[in-house]
Amino acid sequence: MVEGLAIDLAGPKPDGLARLVAGMVVLTWRTAYGEALRVFERGGSAKRANAAFIALIDRGFAAAHGMAASSSWQTTG
Repeated sequence: MVEGLAIDLAGPKPDGLARLVAGMVVLTWRTAYGEALRVFERGGSAKRANAAFIALIDRGFAAAHGMAASSSWQTTG
């Protein structure tokens, strides 16, 4: 999954930074999903679980975007 995303980000021969950014995106999604499940399992509402998910997605993707912006290739969005 990470390698495919790295290729989407940087082309057919992704470098280490492309793989790092792709890994951050995948790990951000996994972590945010897990946190949302924990909130819900601890009695939080679906709305609260969704808010936890979105907050972590925003922070993780902002960090990945910041790393991508410092490279020779750019992500869209």
